[in-house]
Amino acid sequence: MVAAPPAAAADGIAYSDPDCLQRDFASRGMVVLSPDGLGVPAQIHERIYAKQRRLFREKRGSINVSTIPEILEVIAAPGLVAACDRLLGEGWAIVPFTHNAPFPSGAFDQHWHKDDNAPLNGRKQRHHQAVQVEMLYYPQAVAADMGPTATVPYSQYWAFNHEENHDNFPGADHLDFGYYLSGMERVPVSGPKSEYAEEDIRAGNTRHDQRMRDAVANTEWPLARPFEVAPLSAGSVVLHSHNLFHRGNHRRDDWRGWADRPRFLWRFWLYRVAQPRGDEPDELNWRALGVDPLTGARPADAPEDAVAAWRCQRHWLATGRPAPRRAGNAQALTEQLYAFGDAAEPARIGAAYRLASLPDGAAAARVLGEALHQERETVRRAAAYGLAALGADATEALLGAVQAPLKWTRKGATFALGEAGRVEAPARDAIARRLAEDSSVYVRSVAAAALGCFGRR
Repeated sequence: MVAAPPAAAADGIAYSDPDCLQRDFASRGMVVLSPDGLGVPAQIHERIYAKQRRLFREKRGSINVSTIPEILEVIAAPGLVAACDRLLGEGWAIVPFTHNAPFPSGAFDQHWHKDDNAPLNGRKQRHHQAVQVEMLYYPQAVAADMGPTATVPYSQYWAFNHEENHDNFPGADHLDFGYYLSGMERVPVSGPKSEYAEEDIRAGNTRHDQRMRDAVANTEWPLARPFEVAPLSAGSVVLHSHNLFHRGNHRRDDWRGWADRPRFLWRFWLYRVAQPRGDEPDELNWRALGVDPLTGARPADAPEDAVAAWRCQRHWLATGRPAPRRAGNAQALTEQLYAFGDAAEPARIGAAYRLASLPDGAAAARVLGEALHQERETVRRAAAYGLAALGADATEALLGAVQAPLKWTRKGATFALGEAGRVEAPARDAIARRLAEDSSVYVRSVAAAALGCFGRR
């Protein structure tokens, strides 16, 4: 399949409206904060960049917060704190044992991936709720040819099998893991050792570029299209879902100037510690949003299955509660829940969310609970997210499933109990028993995180 080139802003990025952060994060999976709205002087970014350039050039020691403490002023910037409060709740934390470090761009392309589901991978279920958010900070301006971060907006709710898929390493998802296995990731796309003509590098016409575009197009997921986050002004910040497909990108400008004009980003992993407790948001007509000013996508073109996930997660971001119930065809949605193929991932996940939103919560719990016991991971995965979206009505079905013979059913049920089970002793104790007694390290790993989520709620 021949795919279109990645989208990028022509004259500058469309920075996010602070009043629309929850809407855009729930649907697109990412927002971009303007340096003008951070509330720190522009000189902070200049000092960070100057120090980082010197340390990078001299190759002396680590480049981190201890050697460039001005980074703490960015993290504490009023505009950034306000945005993170909207997406993660007040008191959010920076996870201290992950990749809180700067990264330069250069000659190579990473493969499309979702980052490891840290800590320690463990084949854990990914949170659809805004629990983990990645922060990317750019101390210098980023032109479109400087290796801007490449993303796949609207991809955060879709995934692939990972429980017993040993072609992927546990914790991460990949669109084209064969790219890594074949050695293409170790082949320079640009720079002095590149095999490509300079005009093809500048135009994005290399085999690497085409393979990246094809990997996204071949998913056949709604609104899925590569998007390079550029041009950016110095001091810009990207906040994106931990589940968004993204990758490191090669530079397309003259490599002889890279040393004088390095492109850095800092990455931090942020984590929710407080449950959302706001008011009901206004009803939103997703079909009337028009063109997404950041990516050029049209949310109106998305199927109801995608909109159902957006609606539920926007409501949870605002309130911490399940979305209001809506009418639907239970039989048709049940059949859709069992669809086959990776391209049907949005249909399965959407069916689960729509079942969870039906007026009869008990009936939805029965259908989703039965699906959680299926042998097919694709069906179990969707069922777990549907049960989490259902809320307290799913508790009884989950309490039974955490004792199932199949460890993967126990894993999904434990995850959903932590996300949405009734906040009472039976659910808490069931999760605790999985942590203390389960024979599977994967179930125990999920139980540890689920107990934390249960305690937060």
